[in-house]
Amino acid sequence: MKGIRGRITALGAASVLAVIALPPDTGARADGSCTGATCPVTERAHTLPALVDARPDVPRTPETAAAAARAAVRDRPDACGGPYVKGHGELGPAHLPRAGYFGSLVRGYVRYGGLSPAEFTYRYWDGTANPAYWRYPPDLGFAHSGGWSNGRILRERETLPEGSLLDRFGSPYGTFLAPAGSAFDTRALPPDSLNTKSEDPAHLCNYHLYRVNRAFDVDAGPIAPAFQQRGGGRQYVLMSAYLPGAPSSVNVMWLVANGYLSVIY
Repeated sequence: MKGIRGRITALGAASVLAVIALPPDTGARADGSCTGATCPVTERAHTLPALVDARPDVPRTPETAAAAARAAVRDRPDACGGPYVKGHGELGPAHLPRAGYFGSLVRGYVRYGGLSPAEFTYRYWDGTANPAYWRYPPDLGFAHSGGWSNGRILRERETLPEGSLLDRFGSPYGTFLAPAGSAFDTRALPPDSLNTKSEDPAHLCNYHLYRVNRAFDVDAGPIAPAFQQRGGGRQYVLMSAYLPGAPSSVNVMWLVANGYLSVIY
């Protein structure tokens, strides 16, 4: 566990947002249908001029990175947006990035773990819930020792130091974060976590990136496999008990509003 705490502090905004990928031409039909993970892909990448430099060691500012990312949105606002597989948003975007920073995040991701959309939905979608939603793993998604469901939960308190870069696929109203740049399949998230939200088109693939301004504690540990994804990444869960003056239920937005985090993208 030692060494985790400072591991992402050496990352700069440039290394995280040097290039933003555009969605590939997958050949999907207008209804977004494709067969499992095998939509044909023609790669297309968009290089952000504001971040391209022959000298990769030149430092970039978070503001420059964010501005360049917003420029990419103006070029192709449909990245990770509709059409959706089989026309259902829950099944995720038919067009996934294959190059650039976002391409690196989804590299190795196999849609539905090779199951058909119908098989995947049957296994993981809870239609009896109100509202209907995904069947998430227990224990906040933390892995268990030995991989056994009755093993010890691998969860411990950890301090995230100032300067750390964190991210999440999801709105600022969530409670989970990860080390910036973690591969999507190691996060073990459902496929609609990649959907660019119509109400927030500035964040491609529903991706948000933050920098720690004030050190704070979280519950941390490895992620259990879920949704046909391998997991194994590291997750940080916000705990109000660790944050002086926090409400009983705390989220990322609260951390931003109270100066713990600053928004990079």
